Amino acid sequence: MEFLVTQKNNFKHDLKLIFENKNMNDLKVFGEKPFLFSQSGQTKFLVFGHIIGIRKKDGKINKKFSTKSLLNAFNDDLLFQNIEGRFALIKINGNFSVEIKSDKQGKKDIYILEDKRSLNVASRINFLQPNNSSKKVDSLGLMQAMYIYGGRPLKKQTLFKNIFRLGVQEKLIYKKSSGTSIKKIKSAKSKLIPFNNIEKALNDYSDRFIESVKANSSQDGNIVFLSSGWDSTSILATLVHLLGKNKVRAVIGRMKYSKRSKIANLFEMRRAKKFADFFDVKLDIVDLDYTRDIRPLIQEVKENYKSHNFANLTGFNHWILAKKVKKKLSNFGDVVFAGEMSDGAHNFGFSQYASTFHPSSYDFREYSDKMASYLFGPTFLKVLTSKKQEEDPVWNFFKNQKNSDFFEGLKNNPSQIKEQFLKSFFLRSGRIPLAKNNSKLLTSKGKNLLDRLSTERYLKDPLKNLKENNLYSTYLDLYDSFHWQGATVATLYHACEAHNLRCSLPFHDSYYLEFLSKMPESWGRGLELRPTKFPLKWMLENRIRYPYLLQQGAHSYTYDVDPTFSHAGEIVNHSFLSKLWRENLSTNRYLNFLEKEYFDLNYVVPLVNRYISGEELFGEELNDVYNISFQDMINFS
Repeated sequence: MEFLVTQKNNFKHDLKLIFENKNMNDLKVFGEKPFLFSQSGQTKFLVFGHIIGIRKKDGKINKKFSTKSLLNAFNDDLLFQNIEGRFALIKINGNFSVEIKSDKQGKKDIYILEDKRSLNVASRINFLQPNNSSKKVDSLGLMQAMYIYGGRPLKKQTLFKNIFRLGVQEKLIYKKSSGTSIKKIKSAKSKLIPFNNIEKALNDYSDRFIESVKANSSQDGNIVFLSSGWDSTSILATLVHLLGKNKVRAVIGRMKYSKRSKIANLFEMRRAKKFADFFDVKLDIVDLDYTRDIRPLIQEVKENYKSHNFANLTGFNHWILAKKVKKKLSNFGDVVFAGEMSDGAHNFGFSQYASTFHPSSYDFREYSDKMASYLFGPTFLKVLTSKKQEEDPVWNFFKNQKNSDFFEGLKNNPSQIKEQFLKSFFLRSGRIPLAKNNSKLLTSKGKNLLDRLSTERYLKDPLKNLKENNLYSTYLDLYDSFHWQGATVATLYHACEAHNLRCSLPFHDSYYLEFLSKMPESWGRGLELRPTKFPLKWMLENRIRYPYLLQQGAHSYTYDVDPTFSHAGEIVNHSFLSKLWRENLSTNRYLNFLEKEYFDLNYVVPLVNRYISGEELFGEELNDVYNISFQDMINFS
């Protein structure tokens, strides 16, 4: 899966030479054995990664594609969109040019070293690190990693000034005569469809999901990273439906963050066992124990995650699970399945941000997710552009939970309001319309830089044609550059890949996501009474054998019944990591990568000192120390 394309000789790596062209300024391609190394005339194609198949007109994936059909797709940007998989393509056009691009959704990372004189591209950051050189911190990438969800810079960015990532739907073109350029690949936006024939549309949704699971499954065996929620259990149910129970097994992590909190996901484990029993599949338990000395684990994970700028605990969990599966549970050809991305794809992840706790009603918590989805839906966007938000009861419900200085004033014209709207969704931690950047971590200059450059690089083009009817399509396109680059999605791919496992995320299937990009607000995203993830739940009730009644009561974690409980709080204040982080921060190493121009050290230094002294932290302070500590431990040590 790994590769390096370079015209230099001073990079340190252990990859084998695959291709060399001395007529193109000594171009060399190093790597592990590529999936495809084919030639058509003077053009050579190298593929690193995994291709599932080619999408047909009816939406089904042809897994038995010919080399000819694949090469045709490689040569045409429009046909290229039909290839499903996670891979990088290197196309070498004789002695004249090179074209490099990732799969449609940018699942495979491509890193580029800025150099006007030569081409240097790799699948890992550390392959682009010359011997005896130092990396200069890119404060924009660091601010993105520490303020925007996921613990990692956004697509296009890294933590280092001279290294960047190829963006989603971009391709790098190198010409011997003129050097390197980046070209945007055009893709059409889906528009909302009313779905007049509801039953037909629901069956279409179900067909797409089932097809996604089927195309990614293996006759050798399938292992599901199981929780007790709708997402992973829907995958489990679909796999058993397609392949039978003997081709499926499940794994769940037992989360121990501190001795006082004990098992943090006890509800989840109990319900997962009921699901496994219902489908008669084996369920293995893996300890995710952060009460013990985890320094060996950190050293084991560090090189891989540092080479991709990861810095979050979820990535550690994914690593432990993948290691266990590879060592104890998997056979050659097994596929690992996980249910990540469903929250974002269906209702844009609001359970992570804006759920309103009610001790006597879990249903109200779900409805509060729908209320938050409504505030970022087409109906409320129209309310905002009409400047009638103060008349909206849902807006006032959430607004009244915040201080007035949490919000910025509504801009004057519709285009400015739409920009505010997208910024609130993607560049603000609060995830409520009109939210300001209220971070104490950043200086005014830092906030302005983060806001201005992130808007320019990610939101400028979508804003040109943003309308109510393509709003959801815009969200899902941007998710590939934002939330799905970090803790919950990207680390799954990389953790499995590091252990020679193929990871499948059915909710990341492009044909399936196309449906959700045009799914109307009335299908669980608005104020009507259809539940969140409405089409998924319909499928489980009508198309797949599924124990619907098990989905009752507390969902998974202690905080489902105790709103004072915080995973991050247990990690920062009471885990083994808390001891290690206090030791690390005592060295003041963090001052070397937090540039005072952009990070408010008058806030950071006293906060860190209080933490070192043993003070228990809460809220925003807790999250800031978490982010500083993780970056210090992984990327800057």
